[in-house]
Amino acid sequence: HENGKPYRYGVYKQGMYEGLWKYVYDNGNPERQVRYENGMAHGEMWQYNRKGVLIQHGFYLSGKEHGEWKFFDDRGK
Repeated sequence: HENGKPYRYGVYKQGMYEGLWKYVYDNGNPERQVRYENGMAHGEMWQYNRKGVLIQHGFYLSGKEHGEWKFFDDRGK
């Protein structure tokens, strides 16, 4: 970010995303959290608005959306 704070946190394994990656807005609130396996989204994903309210939750399987996805309004409902 322009404010000097990191935009994302996570681990690279053999040059690919691995495990839980956390992305944050410039205000420090979470933007999303995604699990990766071998560089591809795999597992749960949470998306938040700038206020830190959960607005989307779903699952990835080998980089593709899988199963039930839930979407919420800006109040998390």
